[in-house]
Amino acid sequence: MIVAGLEQHSLLAQYDLVVLDLGRDKLAAGTVMGIYSQGPDIIKGEPPRYSAKASALSIAHISQPKIEQPAMKVGEVIVVNTFENASYALITESTKVITTGMIVAKP
Repeated sequence: MIVAGLEQHSLLAQYDLVVLDLGRDKLAAGTVMGIYSQGPDIIKGEPPRYSAKASALSIAHISQPKIEQPAMKVGEVIVVNTFENASYALITESTKVITTGMIVAKP
């Protein structure tokens, strides 16, 4: 997961450095990984609708069945330095704005 950016930006893009929550036991410098954004849940009903994660609407529909969408690839990073519990990575490609909390996994 992307836990922070090295700059004081809340939105990240290509050529920004980010901090990952994976250390040297799982990564090595030069590793290329994909960045994925989790899509919103779909609430079953007539008509089906997207859930609003932080709104009263989603709280009201907790009991209704939901369909979880898969994460979609929105960019790539290359690991440039690893530490015991974290790593620095450079965003080499982004098709959408990158934020902290996005998933980092094999491309």
